[in-house]
Amino acid sequence: MDASLKDLFREGASEYLLELEEALLHLSENPDDSKEIDRVFRVMHSLKGSAAMVELDRVASFAHALESEFDFMRRGLAKVSRAVIKQTLMAHDALKDMIHDDSEVAESCIKKILEKLQKARMETMADDSGFCIDHAFVRTDQLIADIAAFSDDIGNRNLFAKISQHLAWLYIFAMRNSNESIAEFVGNFDCFVRQLVLKHLPVDKDLPGLLAGVAVEIRKMLSEILRPEEQSFDPDFIMAAMQRPLDLKAQLETIMAGTSYNDAALPAIDEYIVTLTLDKSGVGPFSSGAAVISLLARFGEVSAFTAEEIEDDK
Repeated sequence: MDASLKDLFREGASEYLLELEEALLHLSENPDDSKEIDRVFRVMHSLKGSAAMVELDRVASFAHALESEFDFMRRGLAKVSRAVIKQTLMAHDALKDMIHDDSEVAESCIKKILEKLQKARMETMADDSGFCIDHAFVRTDQLIADIAAFSDDIGNRNLFAKISQHLAWLYIFAMRNSNESIAEFVGNFDCFVRQLVLKHLPVDKDLPGLLAGVAVEIRKMLSEILRPEEQSFDPDFIMAAMQRPLDLKAQLETIMAGTSYNDAALPAIDEYIVTLTLDKSGVGPFSSGAAVISLLARFGEVSAFTAEEIEDDK
């Protein structure tokens, strides 16, 4: 690599590092400022790309890991805390040294900074509603255990109902945290299993084995959320990871095609009127009425009325 290109990179990188420092200073005063969070993310993204172009692979890898951490904050899955800012400042100093002379920074130092930053970020991901990543792992492990038990007792409808509840919880978790790929994947199996439970339909002998594979895949997807920097960039690995959900969905479609519904109907339920108040300044999948209606429609027929329409009917 031409030394002059690396010198040009170092000149530009110093400006990025100054911008990073300014953004962190602003975040220390206002940790919820989405513009400054985006700013940190963009700096890391730019450093990653620029470093890769001049073959400073360790700098690019480190910047990529930092970018992944701030992607959690950018998407609203985690918050900026004092500990997050402290470790990002440590990362800033390490990047500065690496850009000047990569050999000056030991691999153990980089690893320690990332581990502490990950820990700080994860501590902000827990919330009072219970829909946090740790609980998602617990739910998935419960799902795996219940599927194993159901495989040995396929006539146990109570166990099957628990499996349905786990899938529904994981779907809500994915929707709530903007994990579209997980929501789409889980949603296919959630809908079918719930139909079998509510309509008391027989379970295909191949379904427990399929659900076991689904649960394992969900856990892999959750791991990608938790530690995205540890994922392999090998093309064959990536293609295999993309193909697995498609294969599982194809197996589901085969089972669905062989399922006889016999005009089974959902049990009658009472009619409910639910009043929702939405904050228009919010972000995420539940920030619009259409998204909430779409979610509720998974459980039955939904008719939406505005507050004015309800008032006129009184």
